[in-house]
Amino acid sequence: MTLDVLTSGDQQEASSDSSVLHPVALRGPMNPNVAPDGADPSVWGPDVASRHIRDRLRLADTVDNGGMGRDADETGAGRIGDVFLAVPRSEFLPKTLRRYADVDAALPLGDGPTCSQPSTVREMLILLDVRPGQRVLDVGSGSGWTTGLLSRLASPGGEVIGVELEPRLVDSSRRALARIPGLGPWRVEIAEPGVLGLPSAGPYDRILVSADARARVPSSLAAQLSDGGLLVVPVDGVMTRVRRSGDHLKVSHHGQYAFVPLQES
Repeated sequence: MTLDVLTSGDQQEASSDSSVLHPVALRGPMNPNVAPDGADPSVWGPDVASRHIRDRLRLADTVDNGGMGRDADETGAGRIGDVFLAVPRSEFLPKTLRRYADVDAALPLGDGPTCSQPSTVREMLILLDVRPGQRVLDVGSGSGWTTGLLSRLASPGGEVIGVELEPRLVDSSRRALARIPGLGPWRVEIAEPGVLGLPSAGPYDRILVSADARARVPSSLAAQLSDGGLLVVPVDGVMTRVRRSGDHLKVSHHGQYAFVPLQES
């Protein structure tokens, strides 16, 4: 099947900051002239502090105020704050990094993979617009955190499937997800080498990809969408949303982000 790609003229710019953030606590007072624990004193200063204060307040708004923000009425973003609280990021991090769980930065999971920056995850979930009862595919599920968030958003009646290449992350994410109460049906599978997604279990109403596809939207993933389904994937550093309508794909772009490369093997 060949899917025609249509580029949307109505492009929404999501807020983004591609710079690498230092691990700075999101709660508590911050002195712009004194580097807090976890920050590099050699680069700390008012400009850096200003960025971190902004990020701290943005994430605090996401979690503490129920996620009400840009496009909340249109996308149901008001649910996202509750989901962040119900599925704590700390449960999906190595023990040595759990104290940084509220830091608005990507955190390493070892040998390349990361647990994505919370504000970026929020933007992706807003774009994906998951509704109760939907079937969702989480490509590059990594730590399992996004799988858990998606499971809550798809409940009741939905199902979420995570696929991940690294067996150690599949194992650790399954253990972490099993500790979280109140999730809907979920499973995490080892990705088949050379295959993107999980075609055998499709189609899916929503597909989230937490890795950067180079050059173009992966047609093999778009083909796994149900009619009317949405795919959110970074492509060459640009957050991209794809809506399938029959044999046509409507593509829109939503700001720049940094992700690890999408791998098939």
